[in-house]
Amino acid sequence: YYWKIISTDEFGLLTEGPLWTFTTKANYPPNPPVINGPINGKVGVEYEYTFLSLDPESEDLEYEIRWGDGTMIGGVGPYPSGEEISVNHTYETEGTFTIRAKAKDIFNQESDWGELTVTMPKNKSINRPFLKFLQVHLKLFPLLQKILQQLEF
Repeated sequence: YYWKIISTDEFGLLTEGPLWTFTTKANYPPNPPVINGPINGKVGVEYEYTFLSLDPESEDLEYEIRWGDGTMIGGVGPYPSGEEISVNHTYETEGTFTIRAKAKDIFNQESDWGELTVTMPKNKSINRPFLKFLQVHLKLFPLLQKILQQLEF
């Protein structure tokens, strides 16, 4: 684009300013982040997840991450487009959760959401004294012995 200011005084004299120019370019949103990490795990264990997005204009990116358990973090970055970042998270309850993340470039263009579904089963507690009793006296329970052998226990 070009523009020039021409001013006129009350006597009709003209004064021309310089010719100004500027160029615009399209700014497209980043691609939705690709999320990688464990899809199964245990409650209370910290896991590492990676996030990667590309910006068509190679602009730096910030990430917003929603863990699916009611917690989120925003403003993670800025990082160069195409750089894989790592973020750790610990689930405190059992369930199936959808991790959602989006990237935003330096001109506030936002990607669509990237998603990864993870399942955190509850920790199974083992009654250790009972287990020890069974191991010692397994011959007293032949049916149980066969079942455990089938399960490779």
